[in-house]
Amino acid sequence: MRITEDVLKENLKLNKLSNLYYFYGKEDFLVRTYTDRVRERFTPEPDEFNIIKLSGCPGFDSFEEAIETLPVFAEKKVVLINDFDAEKTDPDTLDRIIALLSDIPEYCLVLIRITGFELGKNTKTKKLITAIEKYGIVCEFDFLGKPKAAELIIKKASRAGCIIARWDAEYIYDLTLGSLTLISSEVEKLCAYAGAGGEITRQVIDRLTPRLTETSVYELAASLTERRAQNAFNILDDLMAQNVQPVIILSSLSGAFTDYYRAKLGKNYKQNPDKAAADFNYPKNRAWLMKKVPASDLLKIKKCISLLYKADIKLKSTTLNNRTVIEKTITEILTL
Repeated sequence: MRITEDVLKENLKLNKLSNLYYFYGKEDFLVRTYTDRVRERFTPEPDEFNIIKLSGCPGFDSFEEAIETLPVFAEKKVVLINDFDAEKTDPDTLDRIIALLSDIPEYCLVLIRITGFELGKNTKTKKLITAIEKYGIVCEFDFLGKPKAAELIIKKASRAGCIIARWDAEYIYDLTLGSLTLISSEVEKLCAYAGAGGEITRQVIDRLTPRLTETSVYELAASLTERRAQNAFNILDDLMAQNVQPVIILSSLSGAFTDYYRAKLGKNYKQNPDKAAADFNYPKNRAWLMKKVPASDLLKIKKCISLLYKADIKLKSTTLNNRTVIEKTITEILTL
């Protein structure tokens, strides 16, 4: 059966369990989190004898031995298979593995999770997933949108005895570009700083949460389109002080203006931002970019992209000072 994260969460609350799970998706933080939650239902305590870990393409014999052997001094055991790649398994072996998964002993839980690569739509992978949908549970974890991630941040802070406003929770989402791995570590740090009963304010977030390079670059792009020259050069100073390579700054800035161009196209054609994001294959944690529609017209944005392209060539083909190239390009964009 294929289910959503919400259904999986509800099933765990009700202790409605399968003994075969296949977890995958773009948000590997959730893949790992729910792997642990399901595993804990079978083996609440760490158990080196009854948690068997396999990875990659272990082969049929390893699968069979891991699944068929009895638990050691316990009623149940877990077989955790990380990043099993069906495409690298020969057809006969895959058929035998699927037959094995169709009749897992009651004392065994088999958890297959994919975190190290993105699944394609290849024949063998589809065959494996279809079989597991028949015999167990398949769940895909996509990126969380800002509202849902903000709820998660608020709940996590609350469990630590802290208070955070929704708009500040959404601000953390923006600073981390929606990465739940980063969100989790940042909220833990902020809660430790605020202390039980404390409030996580915007000032505290700015003091303790570093800005990702991409976040700073998008602020730089916004400053350029809005002709805020001083702010643009201040952001550039910060990036250079952090030893961010000039080629990375230019590359990210080109990406930001490409996003602006797409957002502007979506608005010009009266497309809903979410629809525009889907049309351009943006993941959920980046769909917000289609709402960042600049005041500049399409022609100006195209000129900006052209200037950035030329600057990238200069960086890679001349002996000019890298900072000089970037500053000259920023000045040219500001004076368009």
